[in-house]
Amino acid sequence: MALALPLETDVDDDTSLDITANLESLQFESGLSEIEKRYLNIRTRSHALTVYACAQATYFVSILNEARHIVSFMKQEKRRASLKILNDSKFLNALKIGIIGCGRIGSQLASCLLSFGEVSPAELKIATRRPETLSDLEKRGVYCTDQCEEVASSSHLIFLCILPNQLPLVAESIRNKISPHCYIYSLVSATPAKKVQTILNHDLIIHPIYEFHNHTEDISDWNVAKDVLGSFSNMRMLTQTCPTPAGEVGVIKSSEKIMEVFIYSLINMCTQLGVNRNQTVDILNAVVLGNDGKTQVNELITENNIIRAAAINMDETNFPIFNLLDVATRPAVPVTKFLRKSHVQSSIKNRYCLIFDQYLDWKKQLIKQNSNDPAKKFALTFA
Repeated sequence: MALALPLETDVDDDTSLDITANLESLQFESGLSEIEKRYLNIRTRSHALTVYACAQATYFVSILNEARHIVSFMKQEKRRASLKILNDSKFLNALKIGIIGCGRIGSQLASCLLSFGEVSPAELKIATRRPETLSDLEKRGVYCTDQCEEVASSSHLIFLCILPNQLPLVAESIRNKISPHCYIYSLVSATPAKKVQTILNHDLIIHPIYEFHNHTEDISDWNVAKDVLGSFSNMRMLTQTCPTPAGEVGVIKSSEKIMEVFIYSLINMCTQLGVNRNQTVDILNAVVLGNDGKTQVNELITENNIIRAAAINMDETNFPIFNLLDVATRPAVPVTKFLRKSHVQSSIKNRYCLIFDQYLDWKKQLIKQNSNDPAKKFALTFA
């Protein structure tokens, strides 16, 4: 599927909105000594880590939601899908999302999900120690509280965006509130997935692992002047965040296994929703590879790819629930090898970028419509 064109210069250009871009004395680096400049890569890595984490989490939410929508229509196949049904999130059984911890990562993630993940404010709940600081999100309709257990008990997917030393206390409050079908997406730094699994006594754990590249040229090319949402409008920065094994080399390298974990999470969710194996594979190929009847895909994920990865009873109608920690740590299986193929990675990357392009294209059209109103155009540009 062809990617949408990048935004026009007044939106996408890296320097057009920065009036200090060509004034060296006003740049961040100008006041630093030569010794201090050696540590500038730390700033770049921190910024890139936030962008990668938010982009991949947004993608994960998007494919889960798309799959849930497809399942809802499949279960209502005798009813004709009207525009009213298409706009009814209850009918579509949208994903209910919780974010625990709303510091730098949590707040950025919330904005990404609302803008690019097509998450309705009514489907997002946030728990933080100081909910009064989230007035902007509350004005958008997001429920904010200081009660972690309230968020945990009502979510299909929980993002942990807390500090490592906060994990034991948070775990104590939510451990018995988490649904067995709930997914925990841990963005807790320096805390292995196994520890999160043990402390929460929960198996559906997703924990992305990132490694830093040491290539100076890759670090210098990363634009730290852009905020997280703005970074998604830069196609080069966006494609670097794609969770495919052979993604474009950049500041950070994602674990090869993260895309595989996403796929098995999607399989688990379909199984939890009562979808059989054949239908699950069809949904998987539509959501992940774009095989939706309109786009031609060279090679698809097969039921055999998945069956050969585990001891599955062939007489069972549905797939079993896969342990995501096992998926993340086991040696290469047929699905792993399938994901290493260049044409498969290309299909995944196209679908990945399309998720972000759809919002950017909508925003571009909205800015055009308000081109005669400088105030509205300025506000939309930074939205």
